[in-house]
Amino acid sequence: MKKRIACVDLIGISAFAYCIIVTFFLSYRQERISNVAKLWGELIYSICISIVAAYVFYYFQVFIRDNQRKKHIYPIISHRIDRILNNIDKAIFELGNLYLTDHRGNDFSGEELHTMMVKLNYNDATHYKDVACLPNEARISVRRWLIFCAQNVEDDINRLYQGFGADLPVDISAVLEKILYSSYHREIIYWAKNSNTFVIFDQCSDEVIFMYWTLRKELESVKSRVL
Repeated sequence: MKKRIACVDLIGISAFAYCIIVTFFLSYRQERISNVAKLWGELIYSICISIVAAYVFYYFQVFIRDNQRKKHIYPIISHRIDRILNNIDKAIFELGNLYLTDHRGNDFSGEELHTMMVKLNYNDATHYKDVACLPNEARISVRRWLIFCAQNVEDDINRLYQGFGADLPVDISAVLEKILYSSYHREIIYWAKNSNTFVIFDQCSDEVIFMYWTLRKELESVKSRVL
């Protein structure tokens, strides 16, 4: 996008400079210019005038308005993406708290993510209390916690498309699509919603949680670069 804007600026400035040069020569050097050169000069001059007019129109009607719109819309999009990242973090970090013993930092290795996948049990209790069962200090199950976080992610993505679909940068939209249709949402969350039996993931060949975490980092990277 920046390269395209720079190219438009270069064309506009070059056309404007050419118009000034041609005007100077046509005004003060007409006796030294042949008729053929003069005709070609006037033709290119007319083209450059059209380019300058188009550039001025683009700058005031498109570029400035687009920047003003981005100043108002991009912070809202950025906030929504932060919520998506936060809900992904809440799901993955809780799995880390349950199934990892020596984890430190804000990132996970491939081995750690694989360990989460192997040990994942929907019936395990998380560290979060169930507000509806406070007297008994019941804990929310992994099943309910993953569904809760994933539903928040899906809702925020859908709201982004509904409210700002035309203004979403292409790179961000592409990553959001990958998250929405990732194996994590299609398999782990699907089975969490539709299966009441014990599900074993230790034979799963697809590193679902690893890919999901990779998409999360990709979204954060694209957000910092584009927004």
